[in-house]
Amino acid sequence: MEERFLEFDGKTFQITGLQEGDWDWMKDCLEESFLRSIPSDFDYDAGDVREKALLEAGKILDNPNIRNEIIILREDEKRVGMLWMAASPFQYTGELRGWILQIYVEGEFRGKGLGKVLMSLAEEWTFENGMDRIGLNVGVRNEEAMALYRRLGYDVEFHSMGKRLPISTR
Repeated sequence: MEERFLEFDGKTFQITGLQEGDWDWMKDCLEESFLRSIPSDFDYDAGDVREKALLEAGKILDNPNIRNEIIILREDEKRVGMLWMAASPFQYTGELRGWILQIYVEGEFRGKGLGKVLMSLAEEWTFENGMDRIGLNVGVRNEEAMALYRRLGYDVEFHSMGKRLPISTR
């Protein structure tokens, strides 16, 4: 990816692709994002969540058949956000669409509009790659993200539902 600069809110941000050291930072971002998305009544081990998240991420990152790109947003060399996009067929129609695999903004930069900036970059990437629809998954507990997506015109297309069964019914 060609390095670019973005002026936003009186600051200059650098937009780059994945660079040395970024993957270790991304691992922490993925873990935080996944943990924020797990329903509150789930019994889980944070280490297992991290391991599974990284396993799934590696399957996409290392697959030459999946067109994807990671964008890192920096301010003065500090990583402030990231966007991971892929081209993916929609499960019901097969239509190829841009898919936001991960979007993340560092805590101290949240609420300042950088999520909106990253979403704009996602839409730009989708369009530039010949697709006219974009999608994403978001955990039901991630209310901040859902509010942002709604403000930007995203609608719920389907729900995934689950139920915990008592052990005595097995």
